[in-house]
Amino acid sequence: YHAFLTYKQEQEIRRTGGAVTDKNSVDVPTRPASQPTAVPAPKQEQSATSAVAPQKGAQHPLPIFKIQLLSSPTQISTNDRRLKGLKEVSFYRENGLYKYTYGASTDYNRMLRIRNEKILPLFKDAFMVAFKNGRKMDLQTAIDEFNEQTNDNEHD
Repeated sequence: YHAFLTYKQEQEIRRTGGAVTDKNSVDVPTRPASQPTAVPAPKQEQSATSAVAPQKGAQHPLPIFKIQLLSSPTQISTNDRRLKGLKEVSFYRENGLYKYTYGASTDYNRMLRIRNEKILPLFKDAFMVAFKNGRKMDLQTAIDEFNEQTNDNEHD
């Protein structure tokens, strides 16, 4: 599996000139949805241009949703042509790759609309990711937390 994944990433890098755009390129073992096991989150790094930079000591109660655009084995400038002129771009590092994201919001539905209307025409493989307290988290867990919070606010 890992050899195939490495080969696939290398081919994607050659094809795109350095950017890996395939959401399946993440080197994380998959598990069936019926087995909710906790996986420790890797160390996260964010650029200075991050739309939501966690402050030291500050804990945000809600997940932050972002749209992942592409990943690269080397860091690229936020004005690189591969980012197609988008301004709200930040990155984090995971499994030795720089992963570039667009936008940041605690409103999952808003980010989903932006992904569908603005980002997918530019990046056909763009997908949602979620962070909490500066660490990447399971997307479905983040959506569940968002829905729970939304339902709680409707009943207040």
